[in-house]
Amino acid sequence: MGKALACFGLLLIIIGILPIILTLLGYATYAAYFHLGFYTLMVGTYAFSELMLGLIGFGFLLLIIGALK
Repeated sequence: MGKALACFGLLLIIIGILPIILTLLGYATYAAYFHLGFYTLMVGTYAFSELMLGLIGFGFLLLIIGALK
């Protein structure tokens, strides 16, 4: 159960970072689906949307819980 939680958390982190990778590869139109327009946090020169922050945060939480079990 712990390994599955850790893998699922890692998958959520990767999906949360996916818009950054898509923008670098030239698929910025697909990355626009991650921006709902409610909240943005500027980290460096990139704007993290609320969906990206939620996916990365929840994925990190599941990764830690899965690693400790």
